[in-house]
Amino acid sequence: VEYAMAFFNSLHQQLGRHPHMDMWQLFVLDDTVDNLIAMKEKTRLPVPLWADPGRKVTEAFGVARPGVEAFPPVGYLLNKNLKIVRRH
Repeated sequence: VEYAMAFFNSLHQQLGRHPHMDMWQLFVLDDTVDNLIAMKEKTRLPVPLWADPGRKVTEAFGVARPGVEAFPPVGYLLNKNLKIVRRH
């Protein structure tokens, strides 16, 4: 939970520099729905979290590979047609 809070605090600081940026945020985590609900209640995160315990979504985006335990946090910039424009 501490790692997630540090990540979201850093993200909030960086996005605060661009107050007029029109964008959606969605965060995919390799955890269960119940665990993410508990984390949101504990931390009061105001962002949507998507449970991906089987890593199907992260594998589809090329972030996680089958059999690899850990993978780095990654962000994608999508256009209005949901096409990936840039990976961060």
